[in-house]
Amino acid sequence: SANAVAGGRVRAVPKARALAAELGLKLEQITGTGSGGSITVSDVEKAAAQSGSSRDVASVRERRQVQGIARAMAVNVARSWQEVPQFVQQISVDATSLKLQRADGDAQGVRVNLTALLIAAVAKAVEQVPEANASFRGEEIVLFSDVNVSVAVATERGLVVPVIRKVQELDVAQIGVAIREVAERAAAGRLDEADITGGTITLSNLGMFGVETGFPLVNAPQAVIVFAGAVVDRPAAVDDEVRIRPELGLAIGYDHRVL
Repeated sequence: SANAVAGGRVRAVPKARALAAELGLKLEQITGTGSGGSITVSDVEKAAAQSGSSRDVASVRERRQVQGIARAMAVNVARSWQEVPQFVQQISVDATSLKLQRADGDAQGVRVNLTALLIAAVAKAVEQVPEANASFRGEEIVLFSDVNVSVAVATERGLVVPVIRKVQELDVAQIGVAIREVAERAAAGRLDEADITGGTITLSNLGMFGVETGFPLVNAPQAVIVFAGAVVDRPAAVDDEVRIRPELGLAIGYDHRVL
């Protein structure tokens, strides 16, 4: 055997030792290819595949380290799921006015997308329901005056949620510019932790991917997440007549301790 033995114990990295125990393999029977003959995870997987009694261990395509922003998000998602008592309400709204606003912007040479309009709508809604722009902090609920919208952005490196700050002070065109700037930095992998912290409410828009609805997860310590789906033309009853109207699906998740 090429295994390295130290003090009567076969040398193996901790993850390899744990995997071997899980699969019922003896380290003494595994050839180590690591430093000094130490057994690696790959060595255990190879031995398991050859043994025929490995509980059908699948071959590994690649291993991706979870670090930096991805690690911070993973920790926060787990915290949100475990600690926040949350519920979701789903509604469908007539998106005619949203489409008209986009058309008006295009006519005036102002580039406005649906996400910018939705962020502006979130800011307006917060004026009416300030508890939606809040955070549960143990023995108190903190309501914020600034509307800092965390915007879910899909990149080749995975999902990131940069923050558009003080949305209540911006018009739709300015919001659109801010979105493009953070999206470009996200795509280039140039976001830092400051870019993803300080949000007070989250918007996740997956409509561009054809997703119509979902079950969003509250982004702790925030109290609300607004999930927007695709705008789809559907028949609707209007003034006692059936007409085709663009419908937008919204699914809104709430921290039940706040709302």
